[in-house]
Amino acid sequence: GMSKKGVLVIGDSFVDVVAGPLEQIPSWGTDTKSPEPIISSPGGSAQNVAANLASFPVNTYFYTGLGNDSFGQIIRNHSLKTNYTIIEPQKDDNPNVSTGVCIVLSGYHDRGFVSYYGKNSFISCENLDISNLKSNISHIHVGGFFVCQSLKIHLPNFITKAKEFGLTISLDTNYDSSEKWNDETLINQIIPNLDIFLPNELEAQKLTKTNSVSDALTVLKSWIKGVVVIKVGKNGAIAFHDGEYYEMSCPQIEVVDTVGAGDAFNSAFISKYIEKCSIKECLYFGCLAGSYCVTKRGACENPPTQIELLQFAKQQNYSFIA
Repeated sequence: GMSKKGVLVIGDSFVDVVAGPLEQIPSWGTDTKSPEPIISSPGGSAQNVAANLASFPVNTYFYTGLGNDSFGQIIRNHSLKTNYTIIEPQKDDNPNVSTGVCIVLSGYHDRGFVSYYGKNSFISCENLDISNLKSNISHIHVGGFFVCQSLKIHLPNFITKAKEFGLTISLDTNYDSSEKWNDETLINQIIPNLDIFLPNELEAQKLTKTNSVSDALTVLKSWIKGVVVIKVGKNGAIAFHDGEYYEMSCPQIEVVDTVGAGDAFNSAFISKYIEKCSIKECLYFGCLAGSYCVTKRGACENPPTQIELLQFAKQQNYSFIA
């Protein structure tokens, strides 16, 4: 039930304006027709995780930055619908900055983005006081790390304080659009202190400067004592923890739209992790949720409950073997 300890999610909110599935990305001077209606839906890696967790259901708080505009209202409405609690920064130094928006051109096998970060660039945990929240939560998840450029300054201290409160921490970097992938704060002061690190295969390889998933895993497990999880798309996920290697395949389904699949994976994994389930069971639920998400357009406008996920597993003949 909902009385169990919940999760605080910290990070990015975007409204995704999604067109597709497109045969190709338009070039200048051309008009590409979207076969489906172009939709606006709540997005942002951290926001997606919050909405999926809340629907599971997990008692969820979300610390983010929203503008006073119609895009911000879309996110606020979504929080009411999916039942997570938005915590906004106590004082807003940038009242005129807009909500983040991401135009998503979705293809059958890949996607391209046009992003405006807006408020996401100013999110800071410097004045985020969790002492009054800590009786309601057992875990903190940070999403959209590279998008929220101001977050990292105070994140190492914040993580140290959260761990003193006995909270566990997970983080997903998302993509580094600067293409540098050499953030020393992240590599030296944040990743080593995580309980769960959740990159996808591309992010894991870029961050570790390696050319294969297995090499990336080797490097990451030398950086972190916690659980290393690498999401490998249609091949599911692999993980390493406490000297043990895990892999989990996922149901083979028809892909409608890959937007938000990694976030759906994160939330299902975390929801099982805070219940003290085995890593294998966390991976199973993660793969299940990721697969469910790719059968829907957008990043899960209506995220599934745990019961709906189990029904989906049954339909797909995808069962958990302990």
